[in-house]
Amino acid sequence: MLRCGYKQQSGAALLVFITIIVLGAATLLVKQLGVKSSAYEQSSNSMQALADARAALIGWSVSHPSLPGMLPLPDLDNNGESDCVSAIGSNILIGRLPWSAPAAPVCGDAQNGLGVNETDASGETLWYAVSRNLLYDGGYPTALDISGDWITVRDNSGTIISDRVVAVIMAPGLALNGQNRNSNPQTASHYLDAVTVGASTYRNYDLVPEFIAAEQSDRFNDRLVYITIDDLMAQAGRVMVRRISSDVRNCLDADAAAGDGTYTWAARLNGALPPDYNDDVGENLGRLPDVPSSGGWIPLSCFSSLSYWQSWKEQLFYQVSTGYQPGSATSCPACLTLDGNGNKHAVVMLAGPPLLGQQRTTDADKGDISNYLEGDNSDGDSVFENQQISASFNDRVICVDGGVTCN
Repeated sequence: MLRCGYKQQSGAALLVFITIIVLGAATLLVKQLGVKSSAYEQSSNSMQALADARAALIGWSVSHPSLPGMLPLPDLDNNGESDCVSAIGSNILIGRLPWSAPAAPVCGDAQNGLGVNETDASGETLWYAVSRNLLYDGGYPTALDISGDWITVRDNSGTIISDRVVAVIMAPGLALNGQNRNSNPQTASHYLDAVTVGASTYRNYDLVPEFIAAEQSDRFNDRLVYITIDDLMAQAGRVMVRRISSDVRNCLDADAAAGDGTYTWAARLNGALPPDYNDDVGENLGRLPDVPSSGGWIPLSCFSSLSYWQSWKEQLFYQVSTGYQPGSATSCPACLTLDGNGNKHAVVMLAGPPLLGQQRTTDADKGDISNYLEGDNSDGDSVFENQQISASFNDRVICVDGGVTCN
Protein backbone atom coordinates (compact mmCIF):
# COMPACT_ATOMS: atom_id res chain seq x y z
CA MET A 1 0.00 0.00 0.00
CA LEU A 2 2.84 2.34 0.82
CA ARG A 3 4.48 1.54 -2.50
CA CYS A 4 1.27 2.25 -4.40
CA GLY A 5 0.81 5.60 -2.62
CA TYR A 6 4.39 6.53 -3.34
CA LYS A 7 3.85 5.89 -7.07
CA GLN A 8 0.69 7.98 -7.04
CA GLN A 9 2.48 10.85 -5.32
CA SER A 10 5.39 10.62 -7.77
CA GLY A 11 3.03 10.66 -10.73
CA ALA A 12 1.23 13.72 -9.41
CA ALA A 13 4.51 15.55 -8.84
CA LEU A 14 5.63 14.74 -12.38
CA LEU A 15 2.34 16.03 -13.75
CA VAL A 16 2.74 19.28 -11.80
CA PHE A 17 6.32 19.61 -13.02
CA ILE A 18 5.30 19.10 -16.67
CA THR A 19 2.46 21.60 -16.24
CA ILE A 20 4.88 24.19 -14.88
CA ILE A 21 7.22 23.66 -17.83
CA VAL A 22 4.40 23.93 -20.39
CA LEU A 23 3.01 27.06 -18.75
CA GLY A 24 6.49 28.60 -18.61
CA ALA A 25 7.13 27.82 -22.29
CA ALA A 26 3.74 29.20 -23.24
CA THR A 27 4.40 32.38 -21.28
CA LEU A 28 7.79 32.79 -22.97
CA LEU A 29 6.23 32.16 -26.38
CA VAL A 30 3.51 34.73 -25.75
CA LYS A 31 6.13 37.26 -24.66
CA GLN A 32 8.23 36.56 -27.75
CA LEU A 33 5.20 36.84 -29.99
CA GLY A 34 4.30 40.08 -28.23
CA VAL A 35 7.75 41.49 -28.85
CA LYS A 36 7.66 40.43 -32.49
CA SER A 37 4.14 41.79 -32.88
CA SER A 38 5.20 45.09 -31.30
CA ALA A 39 8.28 45.29 -33.53
CA TYR A 40 6.17 44.51 -36.59
CA GLU A 41 3.62 47.16 -35.60
CA GLN A 42 6.35 49.76 -35.06
CA SER A 43 7.97 48.93 -38.40
CA SER A 44 4.58 49.05 -40.12
CA ASN A 45 3.78 52.45 -38.55
CA SER A 46 7.16 53.84 -39.60
CA MET A 47 6.76 52.57 -43.16
CA GLN A 48 3.31 54.17 -43.35
CA ALA A 49 4.76 57.48 -42.19
CA LEU A 50 7.50 57.16 -44.81
CA ALA A 51 4.99 56.37 -47.56
CA ASP A 52 2.88 59.38 -46.60
CA ALA A 53 5.96 61.62 -46.53
CA ARG A 54 7.08 60.34 -49.93
CA ALA A 55 3.70 61.16 -51.45
CA ALA A 56 3.75 64.61 -49.86
CA LEU A 57 7.26 65.30 -51.16
CA ILE A 58 6.33 64.32 -54.72
CA GLY A 59 3.21 66.46 -54.46
CA TRP A 60 5.29 69.42 -53.24
CA SER A 61 7.71 69.01 -56.12
CA VAL A 62 5.31 68.68 -59.02
CA SER A 63 3.08 71.51 -57.79
CA HIS A 64 5.91 74.01 -57.29
CA PRO A 65 4.69 77.26 -58.90
CA SER A 66 8.05 78.24 -60.38
CA LEU A 67 9.62 74.93 -61.26
CA PRO A 68 7.77 71.62 -61.20
CA GLY A 69 10.39 68.95 -60.52
CA MET A 70 12.59 70.78 -58.02
CA LEU A 71 12.89 69.65 -54.39
CA PRO A 72 12.98 71.53 -51.09
CA LEU A 73 16.16 72.22 -49.14
CA PRO A 74 16.43 70.17 -45.92
CA ASP A 75 15.65 71.41 -42.44
CA LEU A 76 19.11 71.70 -40.84
CA ASP A 77 18.14 72.96 -37.37
CA ASN A 78 15.01 70.91 -36.63
CA ASN A 79 12.57 73.82 -36.64
CA GLY A 80 10.48 72.31 -39.44
CA GLU A 81 11.64 74.81 -42.07
CA SER A 82 13.97 74.50 -45.06
CA ASP A 83 17.31 76.23 -44.56
CA CYS A 84 19.25 78.13 -47.20
CA VAL A 85 22.53 76.64 -48.40
CA SER A 86 23.90 79.20 -50.83
CA ALA A 87 26.94 77.16 -51.86
CA ILE A 88 26.33 73.42 -51.97
CA GLY A 89 29.75 71.79 -51.87
CA SER A 90 28.66 68.14 -51.92
CA ASN A 91 26.49 66.03 -54.18
CA ILE A 92 23.80 65.72 -51.51
CA LEU A 93 22.46 67.48 -48.43
CA ILE A 94 21.12 65.71 -45.34
CA GLY A 95 18.76 67.11 -42.75
CA ARG A 96 15.24 66.61 -41.55
CA LEU A 97 12.25 66.64 -43.86
CA PRO A 98 10.86 70.22 -43.90
CA TRP A 99 7.18 70.44 -43.11
CA SER A 100 6.54 74.07 -42.08
CA ALA A 101 6.42 77.16 -44.30
CA PRO A 102 9.43 79.45 -43.66
CA ALA A 103 8.73 82.99 -42.53
CA ALA A 104 10.87 84.34 -45.38
CA PRO A 105 11.90 83.01 -48.83
CA VAL A 106 14.65 80.39 -48.69
CA CYS A 107 17.69 81.54 -50.71
CA GLY A 108 15.28 83.90 -52.46
CA ASP A 109 12.76 81.22 -53.39
CA ALA A 110 9.38 81.10 -51.67
CA GLN A 111 9.44 77.49 -50.49
CA ASN A 112 6.49 76.26 -48.47
CA GLY A 113 6.82 73.21 -46.26
CA LEU A 114 5.21 69.88 -47.06
CA GLY A 115 2.35 70.70 -44.71
CA VAL A 116 2.55 67.32 -42.92
CA ASN A 117 4.84 66.61 -39.98
CA GLU A 118 5.31 62.86 -40.20
CA THR A 119 7.13 61.02 -37.40
CA ASP A 120 8.22 57.41 -37.13
CA ALA A 121 6.91 54.87 -34.60
CA SER A 122 9.43 56.10 -31.99
CA GLY A 123 8.21 59.68 -32.37
CA GLU A 124 11.28 60.90 -34.25
CA THR A 125 11.02 63.38 -37.11
CA LEU A 126 11.91 61.89 -40.48
CA TRP A 127 15.31 62.58 -42.04
CA TYR A 128 15.85 63.56 -45.67
CA ALA A 129 18.78 63.27 -48.08
CA VAL A 130 18.45 65.09 -51.41
CA SER A 131 20.50 65.41 -54.58
CA ARG A 132 21.90 68.87 -55.26
CA ASN A 133 20.76 68.50 -58.88
CA LEU A 134 17.21 69.55 -58.05
CA LEU A 135 17.80 72.14 -55.35
CA TYR A 136 17.38 75.90 -55.48
CA ASP A 137 20.58 77.54 -54.21
CA GLY A 138 20.03 81.05 -55.52
CA GLY A 139 19.12 79.85 -59.00
CA TYR A 140 16.67 77.30 -60.32
CA PRO A 141 18.03 73.94 -61.48
CA THR A 142 17.32 72.59 -64.93
CA ALA A 143 14.64 70.13 -63.95
CA LEU A 144 15.35 67.53 -66.60
CA ASP A 145 19.10 68.03 -66.90
CA ILE A 146 19.68 64.63 -65.37
CA SER A 147 23.07 63.71 -66.75
CA GLY A 148 24.65 64.47 -63.36
CA ASP A 149 25.34 61.99 -60.58
CA TRP A 150 22.43 60.72 -58.52
CA ILE A 151 22.06 58.93 -55.19
CA THR A 152 22.50 55.16 -55.01
CA VAL A 153 20.33 52.94 -52.77
CA ARG A 154 21.42 49.38 -51.93
CA ASP A 155 19.67 46.40 -50.40
CA ASN A 156 20.78 44.31 -47.42
CA SER A 157 23.37 42.43 -49.51
CA GLY A 158 24.88 45.64 -50.88
CA THR A 159 23.31 45.13 -54.31
CA ILE A 160 22.22 48.32 -56.05
CA ILE A 161 18.46 48.78 -56.06
CA SER A 162 18.64 52.09 -57.94
CA ASP A 163 21.39 54.56 -58.85
CA ARG A 164 18.94 57.18 -60.14
CA VAL A 165 17.61 58.38 -56.78
CA VAL A 166 16.88 62.07 -56.16
CA ALA A 167 15.76 61.84 -52.53
CA VAL A 168 15.84 59.40 -49.62
CA ILE A 169 13.47 59.73 -46.64
CA MET A 170 14.53 57.89 -43.47
CA ALA A 171 12.87 56.88 -40.21
CA PRO A 172 15.65 56.75 -37.58
CA GLY A 173 13.88 54.59 -35.00
CA LEU A 174 14.94 54.39 -31.36
CA ALA A 175 18.45 55.46 -30.38
CA LEU A 176 20.96 52.62 -30.55
CA ASN A 177 23.99 52.00 -28.35
CA GLY A 178 26.39 54.93 -28.71
CA GLN A 179 23.80 57.37 -30.01
CA ASN A 180 23.11 60.36 -27.74
CA ARG A 181 20.34 62.45 -29.18
CA ASN A 182 19.94 64.76 -26.20
CA SER A 183 23.48 66.10 -26.57
CA ASN A 184 23.60 65.90 -30.38
CA PRO A 185 20.16 66.92 -31.68
CA GLN A 186 21.45 68.02 -35.09
CA THR A 187 24.05 65.28 -35.70
CA ALA A 188 22.81 62.76 -38.23
CA SER A 189 25.04 59.92 -36.96
CA HIS A 190 23.16 59.96 -33.64
CA TYR A 191 19.94 59.16 -35.51
CA LEU A 192 20.94 57.23 -38.62
CA ASP A 193 23.03 54.08 -38.79
CA ALA A 194 25.81 52.30 -40.63
CA VAL A 195 26.30 48.69 -41.64
CA THR A 196 29.22 46.75 -43.11
CA VAL A 197 28.63 44.35 -45.99
CA GLY A 198 31.74 42.44 -46.98
CA ALA A 199 34.56 44.95 -47.26
CA SER A 200 32.25 47.96 -47.65
CA THR A 201 30.68 50.10 -44.94
CA TYR A 202 27.55 52.06 -45.85
CA ARG A 203 26.62 55.03 -43.69
CA ASN A 204 23.19 56.56 -43.97
CA TYR A 205 24.38 59.71 -42.21
CA ASP A 206 27.34 61.01 -44.22
CA LEU A 207 27.54 63.03 -47.44
CA VAL A 208 28.52 60.06 -49.59
CA PRO A 209 25.54 59.63 -51.97
CA GLU A 210 24.97 55.96 -51.06
CA PHE A 211 22.33 54.59 -48.71
CA ILE A 212 21.42 51.10 -47.60
CA ALA A 213 18.12 49.48 -46.67
CA ALA A 214 19.54 46.81 -44.36
CA GLU A 215 17.77 44.34 -42.10
CA GLN A 216 16.84 45.44 -38.60
CA SER A 217 19.30 44.52 -35.82
CA ASP A 218 20.64 45.85 -32.54
CA ARG A 219 23.12 47.90 -34.59
CA PHE A 220 20.86 49.10 -37.42
CA ASN A 221 17.22 50.17 -37.31
CA ASP A 222 16.80 52.74 -40.09
CA ARG A 223 13.81 52.43 -42.37
CA LEU A 224 13.79 54.26 -45.69
CA VAL A 225 11.95 54.99 -48.90
CA TYR A 226 13.29 56.79 -51.95
CA ILE A 227 12.24 58.69 -55.07
CA THR A 228 13.98 58.22 -58.43
CA ILE A 229 14.38 60.86 -61.10
CA ASP A 230 12.09 58.75 -63.28
CA ASP A 231 9.37 58.67 -60.60
CA LEU A 232 9.58 62.42 -60.15
CA MET A 233 9.80 63.45 -63.79
CA ALA A 234 6.92 61.19 -64.78
CA GLN A 235 4.75 63.16 -62.37
CA ALA A 236 6.29 66.56 -63.16
CA GLY A 237 5.99 65.85 -66.87
CA ARG A 238 2.23 65.44 -66.54
CA VAL A 239 2.00 68.79 -64.80
CA MET A 240 4.23 70.43 -67.40
CA VAL A 241 2.14 69.05 -70.26
CA ARG A 242 -0.90 70.76 -68.75
CA ARG A 243 0.97 74.02 -68.28
CA ILE A 244 2.54 73.94 -71.73
CA SER A 245 -0.78 73.02 -73.30
CA SER A 246 -2.16 76.22 -71.84
CA ASP A 247 0.77 78.65 -71.67
CA VAL A 248 2.89 77.81 -74.70
CA ARG A 249 0.02 77.08 -77.03
CA ASN A 250 -1.63 80.36 -76.05
CA CYS A 251 1.62 82.24 -76.71
CA LEU A 252 1.99 80.72 -80.17
CA ASP A 253 -1.65 81.27 -81.08
CA ALA A 254 -1.52 84.87 -79.81
CA ASP A 255 1.56 85.51 -81.95
CA ALA A 256 -0.15 84.13 -85.05
CA ALA A 257 -3.38 86.03 -84.40
CA ALA A 258 -1.52 89.31 -83.86
CA GLY A 259 0.24 88.93 -87.19
CA ASP A 260 -0.74 87.32 -90.47
CA GLY A 261 -1.83 83.96 -89.07
CA THR A 262 1.55 82.28 -89.52
CA TYR A 263 3.67 80.76 -86.78
CA THR A 264 7.29 81.44 -85.90
CA TRP A 265 10.32 79.67 -87.29
CA ALA A 266 12.10 77.26 -84.94
CA ALA A 267 15.48 77.72 -83.25
CA ARG A 268 18.04 75.71 -85.19
CA LEU A 269 19.53 72.51 -83.74
CA ASN A 270 23.30 72.90 -84.05
CA GLY A 271 25.50 70.35 -82.34
CA ALA A 272 28.61 72.47 -82.83
CA LEU A 273 27.37 75.11 -80.37
CA PRO A 274 25.32 75.22 -77.14
CA PRO A 275 21.53 75.21 -77.67
CA ASP A 276 20.38 78.40 -79.40
CA TYR A 277 17.01 79.95 -78.62
CA ASN A 278 16.80 82.49 -81.44
CA ASP A 279 14.45 81.65 -84.30
CA ASP A 280 16.20 80.97 -87.61
CA VAL A 281 14.63 81.74 -90.98
CA GLY A 282 13.87 78.57 -92.88
CA GLU A 283 13.98 76.27 -89.83
CA ASN A 284 10.71 74.40 -89.42
CA LEU A 285 12.01 71.99 -86.76
CA GLY A 286 14.05 72.81 -83.68
CA ARG A 287 13.65 74.22 -80.21
CA LEU A 288 11.14 76.89 -79.30
CA PRO A 289 12.72 80.34 -79.59
CA ASP A 290 12.77 82.66 -76.58
CA VAL A 291 11.40 85.64 -78.53
CA PRO A 292 10.28 84.84 -82.09
CA SER A 293 10.85 87.62 -84.59
CA SER A 294 8.12 86.60 -87.01
CA GLY A 295 4.39 87.15 -86.59
CA GLY A 296 2.92 89.80 -84.35
CA TRP A 297 4.41 88.45 -81.11
CA ILE A 298 2.46 90.34 -78.49
CA PRO A 299 3.66 90.34 -75.77
CA LEU A 300 7.36 89.95 -76.51
CA SER A 301 8.01 88.28 -73.15
CA CYS A 302 5.33 85.62 -73.51
CA PHE A 303 7.70 82.65 -73.15
CA SER A 304 10.44 84.22 -71.06
CA SER A 305 7.94 85.47 -68.49
CA LEU A 306 6.88 81.89 -67.72
CA SER A 307 8.41 81.02 -64.34
CA TYR A 308 9.55 77.58 -65.49
CA TRP A 309 10.79 78.61 -68.94
CA GLN A 310 14.54 78.84 -68.31
CA SER A 311 14.63 75.47 -66.55
CA TRP A 312 12.52 73.50 -69.02
CA LYS A 313 13.15 75.08 -72.42
CA GLU A 314 15.95 72.69 -73.37
CA GLN A 315 13.39 69.88 -73.33
CA LEU A 316 10.87 71.70 -75.56
CA PHE A 317 10.92 71.13 -79.31
CA TYR A 318 8.73 72.61 -82.00
CA GLN A 319 7.80 72.10 -85.63
CA VAL A 320 5.76 74.44 -87.80
CA SER A 321 4.06 73.11 -90.90
CA THR A 322 4.96 74.47 -94.31
CA GLY A 323 1.33 75.53 -94.63
CA TYR A 324 1.67 77.92 -91.65
CA GLN A 325 5.33 78.89 -91.68
CA PRO A 326 6.16 82.60 -92.07
CA GLY A 327 5.29 83.83 -95.58
CA SER A 328 2.92 80.94 -96.31
CA ALA A 329 -0.69 81.03 -97.48
CA THR A 330 -1.88 79.74 -94.07
CA SER A 331 -3.67 76.71 -95.40
CA CYS A 332 -3.59 72.95 -95.31
CA PRO A 333 -3.10 70.21 -96.56
CA ALA A 334 0.59 71.16 -96.11
CA CYS A 335 0.09 70.63 -92.36
CA LEU A 336 1.16 68.19 -89.65
CA THR A 337 -0.45 65.00 -88.36
CA LEU A 338 -0.65 64.08 -84.67
CA ASP A 339 -1.98 60.71 -83.53
CA GLY A 340 -3.58 60.14 -86.92
CA ASN A 341 -5.31 63.51 -87.07
CA GLY A 342 -4.15 65.99 -89.71
CA ASN A 343 -4.50 69.74 -90.25
CA LYS A 344 -2.24 70.71 -87.32
CA HIS A 345 -0.53 74.05 -87.90
CA ALA A 346 2.33 73.26 -85.51
CA VAL A 347 3.31 70.89 -82.71
CA VAL A 348 5.23 71.34 -79.45
CA MET A 349 7.07 68.32 -78.05
CA LEU A 350 8.14 67.87 -74.41
CA ALA A 351 10.99 65.41 -73.92
CA GLY A 352 11.01 63.17 -70.87
CA PRO A 353 14.10 62.00 -68.97
CA PRO A 354 16.76 60.37 -71.18
CA LEU A 355 16.07 56.76 -72.02
CA LEU A 356 18.61 54.00 -72.52
CA GLY A 357 21.16 55.16 -75.11
CA GLN A 358 20.19 58.84 -75.00
CA GLN A 359 22.92 61.29 -73.95
CA ARG A 360 22.46 64.99 -73.14
CA THR A 361 25.87 66.08 -71.91
CA THR A 362 27.81 67.69 -74.76
CA ASP A 363 26.77 70.32 -77.30
CA ALA A 364 26.69 67.56 -79.92
CA ASP A 365 24.35 65.51 -77.71
CA LYS A 366 22.04 68.48 -77.19
CA GLY A 367 21.94 69.22 -80.90
CA ASP A 368 20.73 65.71 -81.76
CA ILE A 369 16.94 65.48 -81.43
CA SER A 370 17.08 61.68 -81.11
CA ASN A 371 18.66 62.16 -77.67
CA TYR A 372 15.37 63.71 -76.56
CA LEU A 373 12.51 62.38 -78.68
CA GLU A 374 11.44 58.93 -79.82
CA GLY A 375 9.44 57.20 -82.54
CA ASP A 376 7.69 59.42 -85.10
CA ASN A 377 8.70 62.51 -83.13
CA SER A 378 12.41 62.16 -83.88
CA ASP A 379 12.49 61.42 -87.62
CA GLY A 380 11.94 64.95 -88.97
CA ASP A 381 8.84 64.26 -91.07
CA SER A 382 5.32 65.68 -90.66
CA VAL A 383 3.84 62.84 -88.58
CA PHE A 384 3.91 62.88 -84.77
CA GLU A 385 2.59 60.65 -82.02
CA ASN A 386 1.82 60.20 -78.36
CA GLN A 387 2.28 56.77 -76.83
CA GLN A 388 1.91 55.27 -73.41
CA ILE A 389 4.96 56.15 -71.30
CA SER A 390 7.39 53.22 -71.28
CA ALA A 391 11.08 52.33 -71.15
CA SER A 392 11.35 53.18 -74.85
CA PHE A 393 9.04 56.20 -75.18
CA ASN A 394 8.33 59.17 -72.91
CA ASP A 395 7.55 62.16 -75.17
CA ARG A 396 4.46 64.30 -74.84
CA VAL A 397 3.21 66.17 -77.93
CA ILE A 398 0.60 68.92 -78.11
CA CYS A 399 -0.85 70.45 -81.25
CA VAL A 400 -1.32 74.09 -82.21
CA ASP A 401 -3.95 75.32 -84.67
CA GLY A 402 -5.43 78.55 -83.37
CA GLY A 403 -7.93 76.72 -81.17
CA VAL A 404 -9.80 75.03 -84.04
CA THR A 405 -9.30 71.50 -82.65
CA CYS A 406 -6.29 71.93 -80.34
CA ASN A 407 -7.43 73.09 -76.93
